[in-house]
Amino acid sequence: MNIKKVSIFVLIYIFLNSLLIFYFQKDKNDRVKIYFKQKVDKLYSEFMATQNSYKMLSSFVYDNINQQRDIIELIYKLSKSNNKEKIRKNLFKKLNIFYQLLKKYSIYYVTFYYPDGKVFLRMHKPYKYGDYIYKENGSIFTKTFSQSTTGIIYNFPIFYNSKLIALMQTSISNTVLKMELTKLFHRDYEYTINKNFISNSSLKSGKKLFIQSDINSNFFYEENSLNKNRLNIDNQTIHEINRLIKTKIKDKLKEHRSFAISTKYGGEWYVVTFLALYSNFKHKSNIGYLISYEKDSTYEILNSNFIYNLLFGNIIIILVLSFIYYVLHINEKLRLIAVTDKLTGLLNRNKFYEIANSELERSQRYKRPLSIIMFDIDHFKKINDTFGHGIGDYVLKTLSKIIKNSIRKSDYLFRWGGEEFIILATETNTDQAKTLAEKIRDAIEKYNFDKVHKVTISLGVASYNEEIDKNSIDSLINRADEALYKAKESGRNRVEIANQ
Repeated sequence: MNIKKVSIFVLIYIFLNSLLIFYFQKDKNDRVKIYFKQKVDKLYSEFMATQNSYKMLSSFVYDNINQQRDIIELIYKLSKSNNKEKIRKNLFKKLNIFYQLLKKYSIYYVTFYYPDGKVFLRMHKPYKYGDYIYKENGSIFTKTFSQSTTGIIYNFPIFYNSKLIALMQTSISNTVLKMELTKLFHRDYEYTINKNFISNSSLKSGKKLFIQSDINSNFFYEENSLNKNRLNIDNQTIHEINRLIKTKIKDKLKEHRSFAISTKYGGEWYVVTFLALYSNFKHKSNIGYLISYEKDSTYEILNSNFIYNLLFGNIIIILVLSFIYYVLHINEKLRLIAVTDKLTGLLNRNKFYEIANSELERSQRYKRPLSIIMFDIDHFKKINDTFGHGIGDYVLKTLSKIIKNSIRKSDYLFRWGGEEFIILATETNTDQAKTLAEKIRDAIEKYNFDKVHKVTISLGVASYNEEIDKNSIDSLINRADEALYKAKESGRNRVEIANQ
């Protein structure tokens, strides 16, 4: 087997396999990226659909309140009157019917406040008022929502004679929204709150409102949310999933962007999707994440497809390269058959002319010596007639091996035809060629050829002469042939030199 050729094919295989890995890895990464984006988009749609339903309910109640002229007048009177308690109680009584409707759908927090932020009525805590809903002058969010550390807030303006006199605020806690998401979409959810948006007093208070997240030290859970039952995945499993992905998502959390990730735990694959939540009060300020957890083997399928594609691609590459190697190997065998003598394995007359013309050109260009030794087996016909053609073939093959071992690597041995052979001796002058011819003659004479025992050869030597041979290799052959004929005429088993 040609080691060089095999090495080339191995290198080609490694190169093609590297391209294959790059292509399928990129394809897998692109598919995973698209799939994770779909997960993020899906979670965003679920979040928006759920919060919009609460917004619509709040808006419906707000519209009904806004149509109650007596309620609007009470709010206006409360802002102007010195006897506020009586008006406040009356206002609470009239608003309570609407508040009960909101509570039915888990909207427990309803607050009314003046444009400067001062609270004048909390339906969920009617005894608490007079404080400010925000300390600094902030924007008034008309019929819109904002995300806070504890949930979603909706703000609706209240006008009296086209003048803004108050705002109604409804709020849905993260826990309520999470439960609603689970009920609607049958998955498990969690909120994490950015540490920067939690007051130090909340963190330091004896009542632990927030507990540090097991995902990242910069994020916290609401304590009460952890006590809620899960639908599909228990808290311990979620904790283990968080532990597994903690290091992988560390840098992603710093980017404050939405993303999704897959991990395997307990023989099951899970997709964890993080939806970045932003506060409308501080644009592009990430206050935390809504996280969804679900069993999903799609990532494993994409990974398996990558492996299958790679294996299939490798099979194709191996088959194609094997076929190419086979074709080249057959072509090489056919080429060798065309230039090789079948019996002796020596190069034939066709190959002689190809090599000889090339060596003649080199000899002429660099003024280097070139010689030919032509020889044949003495009385070969007698050997065939006496011992049979099988023994004759044996003599030809054995003689070829002896001579191949007697010449240099730079010399060429050809079977010229029948029992006739030619040696093309490069970088060899007449004297050197004669010495080589004598060496070969002696080696053949001394060899014991089995049944035949003794075999001799006659040899003719000719060295290239530019004046005599011109540019013709045939001229050189003819002169060697004449020297061979002379050796036979002179008694055989000898070397003769062609006229120079």
